[in-house]
Amino acid sequence: MARIVVSDFTAGNYEKITVSSTALGATSTIYTKDAGGGKVIHASKAFISVETESIRIRWDGGTPTSALGHLVVAGDSIEIEGRANIRQLRMIRITNDAAVHVTIHYDPVIQ
Repeated sequence: MARIVVSDFTAGNYEKITVSSTALGATSTIYTKDAGGGKVIHASKAFISVETESIRIRWDGGTPTSALGHLVVAGDSIEIEGRANIRQLRMIRITNDAAVHVTIHYDPVIQ
């Protein structure tokens, strides 16, 4: 059974990614968000669910391969916390293209 936790962080961006034979991360435009009044909020957490096929991931700045990296199988979900970890996240398929869903959560806006 999936475990989904909703916290103080503000969910603000979502994208569906096709993970193929070239390692990739989320689209760079979702790492920050305009909070209005000249304020920018940064991605703090990424909730990632793998819908189809298995992938490998790394968030240490290295590039995963089909044999190297953390295994995430279809049906699994993971959370990555921290701006640097989210920016460095890379995913690659193992065999077939995988459908991956990413929701980005942002730091709470301080009023």
